[in-house]
This record gives sequence, structure tokens and C-alpha cells, in this order.
Amino acid sequence: MREITVIIATRGRLEKLRRTLVSIPLQANGAAVHVAVACDADEATFHELGKQGLRRAGEVDELVLIPEQRGAVYCRNRLAENVRDAVLWATDDIVFKPRSIEAAAESLSRRFTEEDGVVGFNQVNHKHFNPTGVGIMGQAFLLRYPEKHLFFPGYFHFACQEIHWLATRLGKFHFEPMARLVHHHPSEREFREEMDQTHADARIFKSRDMALLAQRTEAGEAWGAE
Repeated sequence: MREITVIIATRGRLEKLRRTLVSIPLQANGAAVHVAVACDADEATFHELGKQGLRRAGEVDELVLIPEQRGAVYCRNRLAENVRDAVLWATDDIVFKPRSIEAAAESLSRRFTEEDGVVGFNQVNHKHFNPTGVGIMGQAFLLRYPEKHLFFPGYFHFACQEIHWLATRLGKFHFEPMARLVHHHPSEREFREEMDQTHADARIFKSRDMALLAQRTEAGEAWGAE
């Protein structure tokens, strides 16, 4: 691969986002790392990030403002449309461990012909994470999705299960233990003080998202469901 695009949806988390951005390298496994951020009805973050100059560690290459709150799924799908090579979807409340992205990119290139696969990241501190909650996908796999939309657009926040199911069913999923990151999630005792509005919104929409997932699964419509 020649480029990895890291896509991040954010809302009202500028300082947490900066912590995430600083942990993203400029290059990984010989590929340039491109960072794209969508600000979900968050003009303050959009304008603050827009003051930055050329890409350096901790900064962004592509910045999009979503005028009305649409949720993380919409934001990620919007950014994925323009990805030209590998895509790495991430959240704005994580910190990548050193060489984490390098390990995932190397695994993707080595295990899957034409990088037609998905590699999941290891959230070392989070007890109940989805293996594709943060992941990297080759362009060949991304092209399987209509309009390169990674997530079914009916979801608001939770949608990674279908990526895992589809990649697993096709024999194109690998969980990489060395692709390590820390997820600052309030369900973990040491991060309870980090509860914010994004977490509150996610809790509101979780029931709806999970009901949609159950409905799509029962109807055999979920991507990757058997």
C-alpha cells in the first residue's frame, strides 16, 4: 500500500482528539498516513483544527464540517468515499501504542493478496471491545461496499459488527495482537471521569442501533450474516 487514510468522526472532544492525533505516525510500513476528520456539527473543533498548517504529527490532512449532527456512522461513511488506498477507522478517544499502526498495516499486506482483507486492533485495556471497533481495510475489500460506505447508513453510532461478520465469512479477517491501543472509555474504571456528551449520545442511540442490528440479522440483510 502507498497510503493509509485514518478516518475519525468527532464531536466536542478537541483535547481528546488531539491526544489521538499525536499518537498517529506520519508513515507506517512504508505508506504515508493521511488523517481525515469529520466534525459532527462541531464548528469549534472544525475552526480550531483549520488553523493548523501543513501536516505534522498530531495534525490533520482533510477536515470536513457536517452542519447538523448526523452521528459517527454518517461521518465515517462520508470520509470513506474519498479513500484511495487502505482505510483505518478510529475513534477520537483512543491512543495508538508505538508501532501499532505499523503492525496492522504489515499484517494486512502480508496476510491478504492485494490487501483484500480486514485487520482488527487490540484494545489492550477494554474488556468488551468489538474486534473491528478499530480496524484497517484494504481498498479491494472497501470496494465491496456500496459507494465505499463501510457502515450501513441506518446506524447512528454502533455498526462495526457487520464488518467483522462479513470479513470473517469471507475468510478475510485477522485480529492483530501487536496492533495495540488504549481506549479511554468510561466503562473502564480508570477512565470513568472521561464520560462526555458523545458517550451520553451513544447510550441514547445504542438501543436503536442494536434493535436495527437484530432486525437486519433476522431478515438476513446484515452484511456478512449467514
